[in-house]
Amino acid sequence: MHETLPELLRETFRTQRVFSENGEEFPLGSNVSKEEAETLYRVVRSGKAKLSVEIGFAHGVSAIAILQAIQDNGGGLHHVIDPFQEQYSDIGLAMVSRAGLKPYFSFHRKFAEEVIPSLPGLDFA
Repeated sequence: MHETLPELLRETFRTQRVFSENGEEFPLGSNVSKEEAETLYRVVRSGKAKLSVEIGFAHGVSAIAILQAIQDNGGGLHHVIDPFQEQYSDIGLAMVSRAGLKPYFSFHRKFAEEVIPSLPGLDFA
């Protein structure tokens, strides 16, 4: 169990770089701060969230913090909704994969109003 952000995310904050699926590097941008990511991790962890949703993805920083907490909570599922992920070269998807957190992840390339009504009771949003 980590009790902290995963190494990939700590490295991302150190280098200010993210990676596409093919390994191409991009500058980190459109993300929460390291402190905000740590807060997200702690809140999801302490609330023992198993089912969560997030609207917007970009480079996946906040999602990775939430996903790590869900994994550390013993499992669950984090839904991410972003119809515009391709405008970020699908980097968020690549980073979640690189972090090894895909088993806890469900991505929706749709608008929130198309997804949220069908989600069961959420622990965190």
